[in-house]
Amino acid sequence: MKTPKQIAEGMTVEQAAEVLRLAIDRLTAGNGNAPAVPVADLEPGKFAVWTDPKAAHKALACARGRYQRDLILGIEAPSGSTITGRAAFYKDFYARSRKNLFARMAKAKVHFKEHKNVLSIG
Repeated sequence: MKTPKQIAEGMTVEQAAEVLRLAIDRLTAGNGNAPAVPVADLEPGKFAVWTDPKAAHKALACARGRYQRDLILGIEAPSGSTITGRAAFYKDFYARSRKNLFARMAKAKVHFKEHKNVLSIG
């Protein structure tokens, strides 16, 4: 059986992100809710840092939809700089989505901080 590192070799960042999205969809049955597996078994992407797995799990429970989940997983940048192509036309909607996610996380008392285009949770 190949390790994740062996599988990822030769992939572009976009391909690796899509593989991660598909794995998360499989774990969450495609509904975007918090995964059934412990967050400790997941690794954040390059735009996120998790200092507390429990806080990351609570943050995932606050996410509604793929974009918000990808923010917490570190696939999407919290500044919105990773939104490209046709989606860039809707940047204002993505900004509102980020604001709503951060408001729900604050209400759920999830400690988070955005600094230098990285979302720190925990």
